[in-house]
This record gives sequence, C-alpha cells and structure tokens, in this order.
Amino acid sequence: EDPLSKRSERQLQIVAEAIKMDSGKKLEISGHTDDVGSERYNQGLSERRAAAVKAQLVQFGVPAERIVTKGFGKSQPRRTYSPTADEETREARKENRRAEMYLDF
Repeated sequence: EDPLSKRSERQLQIVAEAIKMDSGKKLEISGHTDDVGSERYNQGLSERRAAAVKAQLVQFGVPAERIVTKGFGKSQPRRTYSPTADEETREARKENRRAEMYLDF
C-alpha cells in the first residue's frame, strides 16, 4: 500500500517545518517494498510510496521543486531473511516496506 498513516502525517509536518526554515535545502525521498510481487509491481509501488510522502510535504508548504523522489522496488531491503513465511519473515517484510528521506544539512 502507499497511503500514509496518521502518525506518518504528523511526523512529516515536523519535517516540513524544518525544511521550510532553510530555503536552500533539497530533500530526497526513496520508496522501497518487500520481496512479494513482481519487479514491475514493486517498482511502481515504491514510486507511489515516495510520491505520497512528497505530496504530503507539498501540502504542508514545502515547494515541490525542492523534493526529488526515487523508487527502488525491492532492490534495497533493510532486512534480509529466509524465504519461509514464519513470524520473523513477516516482521522483516514490514521493515522493508518503507519510504526514507535524506536531507543534506
């Protein structure tokens, strides 16, 4: 999925305020997925995740031209695991479904 949680929206509001304080800074947002699904599907999903974060930041007043988004699909997992569907695998998959931000201070 690509919608943001209420918690994420609150966190992004704080990030937006920090970014708006320095008009020279650019933000990079990268979207990521777990390993379930095809390469094509996961690539699109990761791009939509990054775009959802950007859209929320723009709604909070960050100029769109200061935000770059990238989708990495399942190519950069935060956690790796064995292919069995045990509880540890399910938890690891959750960690791999994410959007990350990089701000050069």
